[in-house]
Amino acid sequence: MKANGIQRGLYFECELKVHRDAASLDHEFHALAEQPKKNKGDIGQTIDAIGQWPLFRKVETFVFAAMFIALPLFALKVVDHATTTLAVKNTSVDLVNDLIRCKGLAKEHQVNITLTSRSPTDKTPAAYEIKDEEKTVEEVILPNGVNVVGSVTFDPQGLPLHASSFIVSKGIRSAHVDVSQQGDIAVP
Repeated sequence: MKANGIQRGLYFECELKVHRDAASLDHEFHALAEQPKKNKGDIGQTIDAIGQWPLFRKVETFVFAAMFIALPLFALKVVDHATTTLAVKNTSVDLVNDLIRCKGLAKEHQVNITLTSRSPTDKTPAAYEIKDEEKTVEEVILPNGVNVVGSVTFDPQGLPLHASSFIVSKGIRSAHVDVSQQGDIAVP
């Protein structure tokens, strides 16, 4: 009898003889076994054939775990970058609006109006103050970590006594607000 088979990926054929009683009839049996079909691109069969499937699963698990750990770290960096940029930009816009308001107050009340920054201390946060000749008109507290450096005084005609520049910063992000001698306010 003939039998075909597959053992460990190798095709083999052998002949078996079966004897019954005294008649000793030879029977041949042909069994055709199909070889395993290999689909191109089927990594499962390729890895099974090689015997590396457990190793592949371990590497795959390690890569997934590394991505799972790294993703929050990148997300925190993106959020920090976005909030820092937004805080600096919003503070710059608020400063420009307050400078325009100071020009208007100086013209309206016919007094010198000064906008000056104040650095943070242990007990007080960073801020900038709007003062006239006698008193503090307003104090603007800045968001946590944001600092402003600069000072300008507007005369009763609404023009600055001298050109000035303010630097708004938080960490490595910064923005400039410029006041020209003609009273133009710009954020370059």
